Amino acid sequence: MKKKYSLFFILLILHLVACQNDDFQIDFNAEKSIDANENLSQLIARATQNTTGRDNFIDQSSATKIEFPYQLRINNNEFIPLNSDDDYQEVINQLQELGNNYTIELKFPLEVSLVNYETLNVTSQENLEIITSAEQNQSEINCIEFIYPLQINSYTLDNELAQTRTFSNKAQFYAYLKALQNQNGFFEFSYPIQIIIENNSLSVSNRAQLEDAFLNLQASCFTPNLFEPLPIISQFEDFILNETFIISDFTEDGEDETEDFENFEFTFHENNNLSIFNTQTEINYLGEWTISTDDDEIELILDFSNSIFEEIEEDWKLVEFENISFTLQDDNDFLTFEKN
Repeated sequence: MKKKYSLFFILLILHLVACQNDDFQIDFNAEKSIDANENLSQLIARATQNTTGRDNFIDQSSATKIEFPYQLRINNNEFIPLNSDDDYQEVINQLQELGNNYTIELKFPLEVSLVNYETLNVTSQENLEIITSAEQNQSEINCIEFIYPLQINSYTLDNELAQTRTFSNKAQFYAYLKALQNQNGFFEFSYPIQIIIENNSLSVSNRAQLEDAFLNLQASCFTPNLFEPLPIISQFEDFILNETFIISDFTEDGEDETEDFENFEFTFHENNNLSIFNTQTEINYLGEWTISTDDDEIELILDFSNSIFEEIEEDWKLVEFENISFTLQDDNDFLTFEKN
């Protein structure tokens, strides 16, 4: 990248010297300068943008941040007041207990802010969805911070303007970076600059050190969402693992065959082992279970060592699971297990 820009910056420096008066000259250096549209600039912008990603589990979007205070409720229960990020823990605790069986309802009106820090009043869920679908969807890098004030030198190709600017906060810096991108600009920091990475202060003396700082960030720095539900397939596996179930309903081609299995208890063990106990005869049986996906559908594959279970030895598609039961389907056959 440095070789690519060397000739350009030599010409650029000569052009600036020729175009600027004696009172204002900026000597751009190819070792320091950053194209406002290159990857490093994009990373810097994500580190200075509004923190719109932390509440993704609430608004399902990195385009907006719901501004405090506001209220929400889970599964039509009482509204929970939220005044700061600390209050999210109560919400997260409830969602973890519910698995995937929950709905979140926001209380309107409320205020949201966008990636560029602009704030908007929102009057309804429909209004919020319109905003999130129309605005830029970009999550922040959440563990690197620039220390302000921060000074940069910049040059824009579109209007051939060279400037030295000082920024007192990240909202100002972000806005200027976006303007430089639109104007095909370049910029360089007035080194050294100070940054904080995961609460540790670091002095940066050149572009290479800054690139290394971003390169060495943990993967978690790029996923600021405070809560990420497990994939449905993992939730279902956790739901059945080491639990004992009975068959509460079995319908085969429209016929109720539940009584064929009314005395059996099924326990889903680790390593895909399945044990079956007949509570009437006290005989134990063995089987295997496997969870997979097919065309984005979750399948529970049941395999038994005894022919008395051949009616339910199928590749079942998961219909739903909630509270204490889950329902499976294979064409016109339906099978429901309920926790014992």
